[in-house]
Amino acid sequence: MLIYLIALLQLSYLDLEYVSRIITIRNKTGSLKDIGAVISDTFLETDLISSLKEAADIYSRIPDEVKADQNVQDFQDYFKDYEPVTVSSYGFDVSTVISEIVKQQEMYEICFCLVDEKNNRDVVILDSDNTPAGTCHYYDVTPLEKELFQGEIIYSEDGDKPLLIGAYAPVYDEENKVVAYVHILDFTDAVDRSIAFILRISSYILAGFIILMWLSIYTMLGRVVVNPIKKLAGAAGAWTKESNKMMETSHFSKLGIKSNDELKDLNDVMEEMEESIHTYMMDLGSEVSARERMNTELEVAARIQFDMLPEPLQNDAFSVCCFMRPARLVGGDFYDYFQVDEDRTAMIIADVSDKGVPASLFMVISKTIIKMCILENPDDLLAAVTKANRLLVETNREMMFVTAFISIYSTKDNTLTYVNAGHEDPVIYNAEEGRYSVIEDEHDLFIAADPDIEFTLRKINLKHGDRFIQYTDGVTEAMNVSDELLGLNGLMNALNSDTDKEGNDIINLIWNTVSDFQKGKEQSDDVTIVILET
Repeated sequence: MLIYLIALLQLSYLDLEYVSRIITIRNKTGSLKDIGAVISDTFLETDLISSLKEAADIYSRIPDEVKADQNVQDFQDYFKDYEPVTVSSYGFDVSTVISEIVKQQEMYEICFCLVDEKNNRDVVILDSDNTPAGTCHYYDVTPLEKELFQGEIIYSEDGDKPLLIGAYAPVYDEENKVVAYVHILDFTDAVDRSIAFILRISSYILAGFIILMWLSIYTMLGRVVVNPIKKLAGAAGAWTKESNKMMETSHFSKLGIKSNDELKDLNDVMEEMEESIHTYMMDLGSEVSARERMNTELEVAARIQFDMLPEPLQNDAFSVCCFMRPARLVGGDFYDYFQVDEDRTAMIIADVSDKGVPASLFMVISKTIIKMCILENPDDLLAAVTKANRLLVETNREMMFVTAFISIYSTKDNTLTYVNAGHEDPVIYNAEEGRYSVIEDEHDLFIAADPDIEFTLRKINLKHGDRFIQYTDGVTEAMNVSDELLGLNGLMNALNSDTDKEGNDIINLIWNTVSDFQKGKEQSDDVTIVILET
């Protein structure tokens, strides 16, 4: 009897390990669905919705016998006159945005598509790889995977390694009807089929061991003992073959064994074990689900943020060095700089409100739109910021906002033209005076709060040896154990204590000042610094 119980417990352990790994993959798919939902919401009420409806209408007119042909690789002939909308009514390019997200998150593909469940395919309308409209994708989804993942796993040609994991998120029109889907494919390190195969073989070996033991007891003790054991073995076999161990079952409680010997005791133990494992799996599923979803969201957002940050800039006329230290894995700050023409360089430092994946996605959109507007209006920074604000307000469903200091430095006349949208006061070092001072201007309202904000354009001249320091509120609002703030005075005292430092040495001075001040207390906000040296 003891050997029999040990065999059943080993079998349970193998299935628990398998199901635990399955839960991890399922939550990866759930995170992809959440990202797809945010993307679909972002483009709601744009011309893209009408374009998706038009594509759905074209596909509905294709004859059923043509759709049923599994050898068909595309329907491009039916879509030859169809031109998907790539520029939304808000003025930014849809393909550019989803391609940027794929690049920054190191995904495989994001695709707007029609899903034909009857013929096991989806039909591309618009994707991040510029695939022609009407191209077909076929996916072989087994019943077990479909039940657990509500998505699909794509394997290598030898059927051994899972390469990609995907998920669909519906795109709704203004009447809340599904018009298409956002299909996201990402790389995965999930459990491969070889592990699942080994687990299944182990289960079968142990089941065979139970059957052999049952035959031995039947031969020795006769039918009085054989029948109860047969019932227990059947219940154990049925339980081990359950594909979803989180589903409540009653394999052992319904056997009705009424003897007063060890078999009845064993049945009671197995019934208790079945109930305990079900409770354990429910608790494990909830815990793993919450932890994996949170970790995945944070990792995706952090990857988006750090991959978008540019490298330090150095040339004969000037240099730009930078620093960012998030308070958590995901930060709300970002910076960017890029060349407008051979004489001018644009610089941006900003702080996005809120946290998590939605804030990270809003950061991607904000960075893309601000840069696009500056490049469209290189000679009118005020018009560029005004247009970027209007576009971000129109797409701002989550009521987030951005404080930003946006500037263009010209080496032709050594002028820095800027707009301060609710951001911190910059600090300038005057090489002739040998001291740092604060540029105290009246701030404009932050970006994405009101479409009718009137921004103010300002300009300063920089001489050789001057330094222009931009930073976020994580510097001046650093807090010590007494809940006191470092403040602007603390920053200025630190800078003026050693004015000979340059570049990264200045950044180290500022960061060491912040770290020493908040010693003994956790960093409460992101710290970002950008320094322009002429």
